[in-house]
Amino acid sequence: MQLLDAEKWKTKLSDGKRTGKLNLSYCDLPELTATQISQIKTAVPNLHELDLRSNSLTELPDELAELRTLKSVKLNYNKFERIPDILAELPRLTNLEMGGNLITAVDEIVAQMPVIKELDLSGNQISSVHPSLGGVESLTFLN
Repeated sequence: MQLLDAEKWKTKLSDGKRTGKLNLSYCDLPELTATQISQIKTAVPNLHELDLRSNSLTELPDELAELRTLKSVKLNYNKFERIPDILAELPRLTNLEMGGNLITAVDEIVAQMPVIKELDLSGNQISSVHPSLGGVESLTFLN
C-alpha cells in the first residue's frame, strides 16, 4: 500500500497525461476530492481510464462528471455500498468494474448509463437486481 504524497500525485498525473490512463490504485485513498478532480481534468484532458482499485472509497464526488472522456472506471476493492449515481453522468462510460465492494443491490442507475458494455460486480453480496438491468441493450458482459 502506498500513500499518495504530493510528489507521487504529480508523477501519476504526468503518467496519465502521457497514456490517457490514471492509475490511483493501492494509494490508500479515503476519498477522491473535488480539488483532485479539478487537477485531473486540467492535467489529463483526454483521460479515458481511471483506476481507483484497492482504496477505501465509499463515494465519488459530483465533479467526476466533468471527466467527460472517461470510458473505463475501475473501483474494485473499495467500500462502496451502491453504484454511485454520478457514473451515469459519464457519456462515454463503457466499462465499470466494482467487484469486491459492499454492494447488496443493483438499482436502476445502470439502465441510465447510455453506452455501458461491461459491468463487473463480482465479489459483492448482491441480493437484488432492478428489472431495468434486463433492458440495457448495450450491456454485453455482466459478472
